[in-house]
Amino acid sequence: MIDARGPETTAPGGGETILVVEDNAALRRAVILQLTTLGYQVRESENAVTALAILERNEPIALLFADVVMPGKLDGYDLARVVRERWPSIKIVLTSGFPNLDRDTHSEANFLLLTKPYRRAALARTLRDALNGQGETGPS
Repeated sequence: MIDARGPETTAPGGGETILVVEDNAALRRAVILQLTTLGYQVRESENAVTALAILERNEPIALLFADVVMPGKLDGYDLARVVRERWPSIKIVLTSGFPNLDRDTHSEANFLLLTKPYRRAALARTLRDALNGQGETGPS
């Protein structure tokens, strides 16, 4: 039987490098696999401190893809704010398994948020939109 909605399509990556920041190792590996099959280059980090160290090396990172809830002093919102301030050309997508996060606390951040669990197509579309500057709500 053919699905009337048609095939699920994904927006292919253009070879950009994405920094994945996820403290759950199994989930981090799954995301990296999805991103590499979509055509992206990937750097990985288990926390915000390590992510900042990677960024300090001035590698050509096009997008930060970070979990909101992480152990340590910096959560995903904190990391995103630092990245936006220090590396304004890097696009940012945050992800969370908690769809009811207190957005008022972080409303000034205006980051794209992808709720877990997400399908590969949603991941691909959100990343491509962010990289293309669509849905960007932060400073240019």
